[in-house]
Formats: sequence, C-alpha cells, structure tokens
Amino acid sequence: MRIAKLVFTFLILCASCNPEHKDLSLTNFLINTESFPIDKNVSPSTFRMQYYEGSLFWWNRDRSSITEIELTNKVSKPFLKYQFEGPNGIGNPSGFYILSRDSILFPSKLSKIFLVNNKSEVLNSFDYLALGDHKYSASSFSRFTRPFHYYKNQLFFEVGPQLVPTEFISEDFLESYSPFVALDLKEKKFEEMPIRFTSTAHFKFGPNTLNMVFDAWEDNYFIIGTRTDMLYHYVISTQQTKEVRLESHLLNRFSNDYFESERMGNTIEENVRLLYKDSQNIGLLVDQYRKTLYRIGFPGEEVAADSNAMKYSEYLPTFTISIYDIENNFTLLAEYSLPKNTYLAHHYFVDEKGLNLFPMHPENPNFNEDEMVIHTFDFGSLKN
Repeated sequence: MRIAKLVFTFLILCASCNPEHKDLSLTNFLINTESFPIDKNVSPSTFRMQYYEGSLFWWNRDRSSITEIELTNKVSKPFLKYQFEGPNGIGNPSGFYILSRDSILFPSKLSKIFLVNNKSEVLNSFDYLALGDHKYSASSFSRFTRPFHYYKNQLFFEVGPQLVPTEFISEDFLESYSPFVALDLKEKKFEEMPIRFTSTAHFKFGPNTLNMVFDAWEDNYFIIGTRTDMLYHYVISTQQTKEVRLESHLLNRFSNDYFESERMGNTIEENVRLLYKDSQNIGLLVDQYRKTLYRIGFPGEEVAADSNAMKYSEYLPTFTISIYDIENNFTLLAEYSLPKNTYLAHHYFVDEKGLNLFPMHPENPNFNEDEMVIHTFDFGSLKN
C-alpha cells in the first residue's frame, strides 16, 4: 500500500513541474517519505508548527495544547496544555514560540506576551499595549509565515495592522511606520525596528493592504507583501534594508481588483471568489542549511460559482513554490505548481534534510486523519 502511495505521488508530481524547468521535475528532489500514526489529540491541520531540536511542535488550538512529534522515533506525545484563566492563565493565544523546552512564549489577545514553562506556569509577561498608534495584536503563526524570531537575547515580532484605509497609506505615513518590534526579554524593553516600506515597491497596484509574510534567520529578516514581487531584506545588525524584485513565472495575476471593488453588496462567497481570483504570496521560508528562500504562493484562479468557495479560506486546493538563491542576489532557481488537492497549504517547515510538506489535504484520496505523512524535498543541488 505504501509503495502504491509513493508511485501515485511521483506521478502527480511529475505532472506538476513548471514548464520552464522540464529537466528539473519535482520528483528529482523528493528524498524521503515518512508516515506515522497520530491520535485524536492531534489536530489534522494547524496555524502554528515549529521545528526544534529534531522534533516538530504542533499547535492544537481547539484543544489548548501543543503536541511534540519526535521525527526520528515517529512518536507523538503531549508537550504542554496551557490555561486560559487563573493565576497561570494566558487568555486566548495567537500561536507560540519555543525558546527552549522549558521556556515557551505565547502572544495573547490580552496585548501581552507570556513566558510559560513546560508545566504551564507563567514565568513572566510583557505588555506591548503602550507601543503607540497603529500597533495591534502580536502573533506567531506558521500559517502565512508570521513567526517570532529570537536572536542575540532579543525577540523580534510584528504588531502591525493587516488592513489600513487607503487614505492612511501615503509616503509620509510609510516613512514613519514600522510594524516590527524588538523586545529585550531581560530588560523588558520594547524598541520599534527601523524597517520602512515604500509605496512604489510594497504596493505594486496602488495602496491597499499592509498584509505581509516574513521569515528570519539569525541577522536577516525577509519580508514580502501579499500582493507584490518586491522582497525586503533587512539586516538587524546594520539596520539596512535592501529591496529585491523576485522573479516568478507562476505568480503573475497580482491586481488591486479586490480592494477597488464594491464588496459591501456581495455575499461572503462572492467576496471569497473575488479574493482568490488574484495571485497572492502566502508564505516565505528561509532554508539556512542551503542558503535558499522558498516563496509560497497561490497563483490565482476563477473559483467556479457552483463550488464551495469557503473551503479556500481553510484548505487551498493548490499552491506554488519558488526557490531563490540567497547568496546570488535571490536568483530564481526553479518553481513548481503543486498538484491539486494533495498538499496542505500553509503547512511546511525546514530542517536539516530540506523542505517538508504534508500530503494531507482532506480531498487527497490517500488522506487518513489518523496518520501524519511528511514529504521531504532537498533542493540543494539547484545551486550546483
């Protein structure tokens, strides 16, 4: 049965490769398939996962818990169950970030970041409510890759609004606005990061949204708006920002139609169809081991009127992966469209072996809710 699954996967991946790279089929980079049982305490999809010390930590939001999945031993076990109320209550968290196995950070809708040990005891809290105007709830999600970043005793995170009225977004506003904040955990001091954006670069089709996806690696921050080709590379130590336009043959349907449309009279489904008509950047991952950057996107498509458009908000049918060489000015190495209804969009992580994807889409004929399946791809040879 498992061999049959692998053969099926190879066939659909062969059909999905980008025509620009016919000699580089995605199957050439699939180096490993792992599958192991999971119990009912593990959610089939998540808004936050984190790879740490050989294990994958998986957030079960509906169960108020985090599960540790030991990837080598293929064993899943309870790691932490947090509390909403009481002396160790953290309210309703928006993800988590593991500093160590006994130090876990939870951004909360209470406008605080809680430091919790592995017994769910609150060790400390950091209040970011007084940061000033245009500062909103912090989050640490792997969905739409918006994670906390810890480097040299400082925690870096975003507290910016996702949507801002068009009339607010001007050159003057952008020159004074930064959604990123640094927190000295020892001194409990916040400092706004001097990352700035330009309307010509960040908003390809005119001002519409400040929504962005980002990832970081040591001294480097990589940020891209959801509807643009312009990448911001920010270096923490020098406080310098470089703008780089990322090439793509697959993400070519960016527009401002959704924001300029008269949406008030539409049904929710009509607005969802309009939203997913255009291309979007939905993720950004750094591969520190291969010095590559993975840009995860949705190419945009006409959502049929007789289909359930609401499914798109939870389970996109497909997505794209564009691979860039960080050491060579973000040159496009290859890009691929993933087969429809096969992999979970928004679910991916990088480890020493490569980029890991989950062929666990609910409409995948091989999907089994009692089993976790991980496909590992090593794109390191693209740089040779």
